[in-house]
Amino acid sequence: MHASTLVLALLLTPPAPAPTADEHHHGVVELTGPALTFDESLGATASTAWVRGLEESAQRKRELDQSIPRVTSGPQVQVMPGARVYPSEVTGFEIQVTATQAWSLDGYGRKRIAAAKSETEVIEVEARAQALEQQLAAAHAWIRLHAVELELELAKSELASMQELVATMIRAQEAGVVTRADVAQSRVLHAQAEAHVNDLQGAVHDLGLVLARETGSDASKPLVTRGDFPNITLPSEDELRRRFAELDSLPAVAKQRLLARSERARAAEAKAASATSLNAGFSVQREAGSDVVVFGVLGANVSVGAGARTQGQATAAARRAEAEAEATALALQATLTTAMHELHHTQGQLEILGEHSLPAHAALVASREQALAMGEGTQAELLRARAEHSAINRDYLEAQAEWVWARVEVWLYYEAFVAEQRDGEGSR
Repeated sequence: MHASTLVLALLLTPPAPAPTADEHHHGVVELTGPALTFDESLGATASTAWVRGLEESAQRKRELDQSIPRVTSGPQVQVMPGARVYPSEVTGFEIQVTATQAWSLDGYGRKRIAAAKSETEVIEVEARAQALEQQLAAAHAWIRLHAVELELELAKSELASMQELVATMIRAQEAGVVTRADVAQSRVLHAQAEAHVNDLQGAVHDLGLVLARETGSDASKPLVTRGDFPNITLPSEDELRRRFAELDSLPAVAKQRLLARSERARAAEAKAASATSLNAGFSVQREAGSDVVVFGVLGANVSVGAGARTQGQATAAARRAEAEAEATALALQATLTTAMHELHHTQGQLEILGEHSLPAHAALVASREQALAMGEGTQAELLRARAEHSAINRDYLEAQAEWVWARVEVWLYYEAFVAEQRDGEGSR
């Protein structure tokens, strides 16, 4: 039998089972959390501590806002009992009762209710902004973890092939058809494949913890994924660009706009709280001679400064919130523009790899195998072709993950735009 034919026959021997994850971690068994689908990961974000806490605080705040009265103080009652002691002919018990009610001349009660309502709106939109951020983080974590899990399976298969290659080359050396250098080269490839598997196992572990954190799960147990990459259907590019032009409707921008409005409402409340107020009421006096006298009472608490300090703080905070809204809008515009670009870029990269690179490398491996079987090629050429094919497979997995993430990111932002517009129309 020709030496090349013998080596090819040995290479076609069924591969040995791939080593388990525990074998690569020196027997250490690590506990993992549950396996989540993509939809389950997104759904779990609603129960994360921050999102749930903001939603509950907004709900409780709105309930308490409804109990705020329009009047800012109750009536004042003053009782002055006494006795007339001089002259002696009119001595006796006397009493005076005065009741007054204060009224703000600047509508303090109304402005206090408006300020409280604006504060609640900030919390509500902050909850929506955090929910969107949590969904984006969980979706990205799931996609990254799923891609690395797929790459790990591919690497384990490569490792199994390298293990079998080492055994094959040893048998071939014993048969006198390869050199010690060929055996050494196969062992180098095996060591590289083993190191790559170990690296990927570490990445799976770490990304599993990231997914656990972003979904509110037990952060001491890495999660794993279940199911396939999400199949996202996007609207037309014109529709996406039309929606994405309405940046002020995104929760992160709306939050800063509402915060500015809330600070101005607080400034108005502070001014009204220190504004001049009117005291109106009556006074009844019973004199020692049993005479009863009734007075009307009218007074005022004259304002000095009208809460200038609190107004200044709130006005400055409002302007700062407006500036942050503008900065947030610019940052989101850059994010959305990049996301739209990535839709096309990642799809093009995926098509190049899937339609050109992968088939070309598969054909190269097939031709190297055929050449080796006919005694016209070398083992080194076949190994090099297989290594390049595996590298392209990994590139394809990474490109697929980037393409899926680009679509998911655009989809989540688009859904946020739609939800905000729907809520805005429903509140009118």
